Amino acid sequence: MDVTILYTVERLALAMVIGGVIGIDRQVKKRSAGFKTYSMVCVGATLVMLTGQFIFHQYQVGDVARLGAQVISGIGFLGVGTIVTSTNNKVNGLTTAAGLWTTACIGLAIGIGYTSGAIAAGVTVLLLLKVLKYVDDGIRKRIHYADLYIELFDVKAISEVSQKIDSFQGVSIVFLDSTPPKVKNSQIGLNVILKLKKELRSADVIKLINQIDTVSFVHTSYP
Repeated sequence: MDVTILYTVERLALAMVIGGVIGIDRQVKKRSAGFKTYSMVCVGATLVMLTGQFIFHQYQVGDVARLGAQVISGIGFLGVGTIVTSTNNKVNGLTTAAGLWTTACIGLAIGIGYTSGAIAAGVTVLLLLKVLKYVDDGIRKRIHYADLYIELFDVKAISEVSQKIDSFQGVSIVFLDSTPPKVKNSQIGLNVILKLKKELRSADVIKLINQIDTVSFVHTSYP
């Protein structure tokens, strides 16, 4: 099929709509990439695929899929820019990065004319963002583990702190790893995963850990 002006406008408009709808969900949730970003990513990916088709039909050379393959790998640079590690070692932006990559793939599908797949993928992404959030919250409530980030005033206190945490009733350390501190006056940071008895919650354990003299900071690693 020739890449006519009508063909081009139809696909770019569809890309703007699908990318924008996904972006609206992220913007409402105050994420780093919103309506405009998602729309532009989807439109840009669509244009890349249309350009590949245009080159092939106009000059009878080239590979239609080659430019699209570059988008799939290249969009990772934009996604990485949305991932941020905060001062309490909490990672934000992973869903946004994945959403941008998926939206680019939807744009490629639109550009090549696979509109039914693009629309189905757009609906699926919205379901993932809307419905699975509640599923994820439910799973986290039922899995009795605490993923904590702890900072200590004294690097020599690691053994003492770990022993005290293990001595808490209903608490056992599953994983412990040291990391450079992020809060002023701390000497060492610890990423710790704790297994908790059913009746305990992260907030209960955080209160106990905060009472340890050598602990300068403690926070759950989950949002």
